[in-house]
Amino acid sequence: MKAFQLTAMKKIALKLLAVIAVVLVIYIINIQTNQPDNLPANYMECLKNPEITENYIGLWKPHWHKENKAWLYPAKQYAIYAVVALACLSAWVAASEAKFLNYKFKFACRDSFLIEYYLEECYMSKKIINVVAAAIEKDGKIFCAQRPEGKSLGGYWEFPGGKLEEGESPEEALIREIYEELNSKIEIISFVNESSYDYDFGTVVMKTFHAKLVCGNLDLLEHQDSVWLEPSRLKTLNWAPVDRPAVELLSK
Repeated sequence: MKAFQLTAMKKIALKLLAVIAVVLVIYIINIQTNQPDNLPANYMECLKNPEITENYIGLWKPHWHKENKAWLYPAKQYAIYAVVALACLSAWVAASEAKFLNYKFKFACRDSFLIEYYLEECYMSKKIINVVAAAIEKDGKIFCAQRPEGKSLGGYWEFPGGKLEEGESPEEALIREIYEELNSKIEIISFVNESSYDYDFGTVVMKTFHAKLVCGNLDLLEHQDSVWLEPSRLKTLNWAPVDRPAVELLSK
């Protein structure tokens, strides 16, 4: 049997649903313990006729419950339905691998009014994207590249690199990516760090390596700008979130 893979967003969604369910259960218990012990089977219909229900007014225990009995009891019934629906929804959230956004749940009530519950970005099964990046050093400075406007994360600065392809090691992928993006060859010196960040399009897991330029001029084939900076000045740029842990380490 395949185990459930609960992402961070799934856990948040399940906790939210659990809190709502607990509140509803507390409400149901409160009404159940304070309603009359001898309610007739047709009590819902009787509520519409004050003359019929007059005999039951004194049986509601607290005064507030007695004054608001016309909506408390029907609301309890809908709360029970809602708890059942939340249990089903929680099971679906835990088991499902699909993503749902801006989903609208509508419950038709007895008096024909509609209560709409919107779950906006309740959870998303994040796609894991493995990438590599190179902190290329030359003459005591590190090469920084700026992503082009109009593309994902446009305007942010990053250490150049890209996605791993199937069967590649991180080092092999990085050498290939630098050649494709910058028309240059590098030599990997050491591993810097591994970091991750949850973007809207997925979770990026990035391995950063310290490298040196072997040949080429680092031509900007996919970036809009570049700059060589001393490690102490790296933090002056607006870095992509997943690059920031490496920047923190390299700037020390």
